[in-house]
Amino acid sequence: ADDAEDAERDALAVYPALESLTPARQLVLFDMAFNMGQGGLREFRLMLGALRRGDYEETARQMLDSKWAGQVGMKEGQRAHTLAKMMRDG
Repeated sequence: ADDAEDAERDALAVYPALESLTPARQLVLFDMAFNMGQGGLREFRLMLGALRRGDYEETARQMLDSKWAGQVGMKEGQRAHTLAKMMRDG
């Protein structure tokens, strides 16, 4: 429970407009923050820029075009693919 709270706090620190996102998109950021921490999530500058613009297709593309995606799995059904789809579809 503490780790989940930390992830939520980290996601909010990186993306202050978190509550303006759909619950599915919020969960994507929580998951990424849980996995990488606040510092790791901040490194996704292009992804976060696309997210700020509301360009969810580009946000998902940037997620998949990362070292993180290769580490957690980009194939259908694997973590990066699932989270990118959640980000894209909302």
